[in-house]
Amino acid sequence: MELRALAEAVLFSARMDGKLLRPDALTDAAPALALVQLPDAPGRPAGLVLGAGKKAPFPADLTADSGRGLAMHFFANHELLAMELMALMLLRFPDADPAFRMDLARTIAEEQDHLRLYQGRMEALGVGLGDLPVSAFFWQAMRGAPDPLTFVVQMALTFEQANLDYCLHYKARFLAEGDAASADVLEQVYQDEVGHVLHGVRWFNAWRPPGESDWEAYLKRLPAPMTPARAKGPVLDVAGRRRAGLSEDFVRHLAVYSASKGRRPRLWLFEPWLEEALAAGDAPFTPTRAGHRPRPGSGPRLRPPRQPGRPGAPRRGAPAGPPRAPRASRPAAPGGRAAERSRGHPAGRPARAGAGGAVGGHSARRRPRPAGGRPPPRGPGAALVLQAREPRPPAVLLA
Repeated sequence: MELRALAEAVLFSARMDGKLLRPDALTDAAPALALVQLPDAPGRPAGLVLGAGKKAPFPADLTADSGRGLAMHFFANHELLAMELMALMLLRFPDADPAFRMDLARTIAEEQDHLRLYQGRMEALGVGLGDLPVSAFFWQAMRGAPDPLTFVVQMALTFEQANLDYCLHYKARFLAEGDAASADVLEQVYQDEVGHVLHGVRWFNAWRPPGESDWEAYLKRLPAPMTPARAKGPVLDVAGRRRAGLSEDFVRHLAVYSASKGRRPRLWLFEPWLEEALAAGDAPFTPTRAGHRPRPGSGPRLRPPRQPGRPGAPRRGAPAGPPRAPRASRPAAPGGRAAERSRGHPAGRPARAGAGGAVGGHSARRRPRPAGGRPPPRGPGAALVLQAREPRPPAVLLA
């Protein structure tokens, strides 16, 4: 069977038997022309269409059979995505190195085996293939790889490298729940994934510029939105990476790398006057999904509510009113804080007089705040009591 025919069946077939097609022998004598028009999505059965529903969360509780079956469903979809993306690269780059193309074909065959293993195990746990909606993130991130080197960086050095960690992590979790059958599946997948990363490392080292380190070349050729955070999981399998041919320098850099995995963040806009607007009966402001304010005229814009009995601030550009008359200064209280500071000055440094004749640089209209409360309101006939320090009695000033 021609390699191109196998790639077309794996990529475009809407039946699982077409995607799991396993020919006895493969040839690459007629690779034909390159596929120019990228498909929006691979062919899939009805229950596995990419992005058809809201993405289901990964099960956090693996104690029940259903939880472990759902986890197997996630793993199976990842294997199916890997097969379809490799088939797409075979159709997009017919002029790539023939040895590289045959490596992809052998990897597709092993991914088919993994899918069968996951499917059999999830059905034994009561979950069918297609019972959950599946994400299109990896398809959207990798389908437009501009060359085989970029695809190797994305698939082998990121996607499959992270599987080393996830296989060991969930193998241990399944064993902790007494599910040895599921743990055996992950062990078999793990051993194959080491070989997949090894093939990728060999082609990566053969194609990358000789003057760059493997970590530098990896960073330069890993396109957004993916980041090196996608290349590792809950644990870091250093031994498996060494078996796969990754250098010690690469592993050290990856171990300390921390960043987003590439998903776009959601931004929430803070509206400080929302509660006041709701209390006043005004239409509330609703932020858009992107976190931006709507364009002028597309929605209400809330303003700070005016306090009752207080005029609002003049608008920008409005003529200014008459200037306020200055307040009359009041005489300083005898025995007050300013007087204390003047008595505390050393000899030869007299206390300077401030505005209004107050000693110590303070105006007589400055009212010290009494301890334990707010100052009393100022008004005609109101008495202002200044709290003096002990042992002096408080002084009383009549306004």
